[in-house]
Amino acid sequence: MRYKRNDHYLLRSIAGEHMLVPTGEADFEPGTLLMLNETGCFLWEQLKDWTDDEELLKAVRLEFEVSEDFFEKQISEFLGLLIDNGLLLCEGGSNNEEMGKTGIEG
Repeated sequence: MRYKRNDHYLLRSIAGEHMLVPTGEADFEPGTLLMLNETGCFLWEQLKDWTDDEELLKAVRLEFEVSEDFFEKQISEFLGLLIDNGLLLCEGGSNNEEMGKTGIEG
């Protein structure tokens, strides 16, 4: 499955805190901000164009110099959270079928 961020959310950094802010077109409760850590910000930037799990894992491994095993579960959970909250667009199969293959639970 391939993923791309929903551009109805903007990444903003204020006083060292990183958050996703819904625009007027986002289907999210008004005034809600989603906080991201450094890794979440990096992944959000990687998701500006269509990408898949393997490409994300490779990018994270190169950026943070850690093993793929370390981040595999965290990436799957992050993608699942984004999907569950409408922040991520998906293509390439049904979400349930593909989520089972990547370990994302929804």
